[in-house]
Amino acid sequence: MIFLYGVFFISTGIFGITLSDISLFLLLGRSILSDCKFKIKINKYDIFLLIFIIASLMPGLIYSSESYFDNEAFILSYGKFIIYCIAIIFIPQMLYKDKNKTDKILINSLKYISIFSVIQFISYYTIPQIDILYNQYATTYGVFRISSIFSEPSLLFYPLVIYFYLITSKVKINRLTHSLIFCQTLLSLSLTVYIVYISGIALIYIDKSKLKKLKIIPVLIVIFYILYNSVPIIQVHINNLITLNPSSATTRLLGGFEYAINAPFCGVGLGNVENYYHYNLNEMNLRFLTTRGTVNNIIAVVKVFSGYIGVISFILFIFSKYYKKCKVLLKVIVISFFSWGNFNTAGFFFMVILLEIQRLKFIDKEKGYEIK
Repeated sequence: MIFLYGVFFISTGIFGITLSDISLFLLLGRSILSDCKFKIKINKYDIFLLIFIIASLMPGLIYSSESYFDNEAFILSYGKFIIYCIAIIFIPQMLYKDKNKTDKILINSLKYISIFSVIQFISYYTIPQIDILYNQYATTYGVFRISSIFSEPSLLFYPLVIYFYLITSKVKINRLTHSLIFCQTLLSLSLTVYIVYISGIALIYIDKSKLKKLKIIPVLIVIFYILYNSVPIIQVHINNLITLNPSSATTRLLGGFEYAINAPFCGVGLGNVENYYHYNLNEMNLRFLTTRGTVNNIIAVVKVFSGYIGVISFILFIFSKYYKKCKVLLKVIVISFFSWGNFNTAGFFFMVILLEIQRLKFIDKEKGYEIK
């Protein structure tokens, strides 16, 4: 279970393998070795996952001789993809079996990351000369990246997803952890992090159907309004959303969808999203360019590499299996889809693992018992 600490390191690694990848692989190995202790249950909705796996294989069979296609990159990426898909079947059973320890590790990890992030942000704002803690760039846009746990502040949405998993799973979190998460979110000055945090809080209160508690929403809106009018960087982020200049987040978001529409019906293949973009940029005549072919959108990137059949089966799998039993957490995760495109990573699939753990918990509650 100690390997679970490593799943947060989605930006730290070498040769394309992150610490979160290694941690997930080790957790998978542990869960497979523990298979004799519990039954692996295949859900009827997993048929959509199987279709998705097959659809993602098709580009490798159809376009392997095309000039843009990198067969080695496809094989390595597809191999990782298969391991991830196996992981979301095996690992949730093991983690749910010892869910108290799982929740404790997740809470401790959130504390450590939040403390370190807050220290980094305070250091950045007060002593910018200390470049050990961060790596500043593009100062004309007021943008900076953290060069330690996460490659940029917007990726702090990832621990937020785990935070909302714990809340929606009714795991007790002390005030210190809540305060650290709030400070981390506030100091990030990332619009992505703000949107995920505010959306998550709003969805939780709405789901409780206690309208009097909806008073938190106008409070959050007021806080955001104050930030917008007092922090220039936030104004830059908002302006980049509503304008269509090359650096605009909206331009990159639209560019991802436009690229997805212009990609082949069967997709371009895992590991070849950027290759296809560079080889066929002139033929596609895109009005909204992406960042060097990087698609910052999960739905769009799935369509690009697996085609229409792949993206439809992916959406059907996610929503048919988890919407009824993990509605709030699923909505938070889907909101995060539109801010990053790192689909074939341990970080993304660990979010699916959390959905599956919560689904198992819901099913056991329906039956009148729960693993303690």
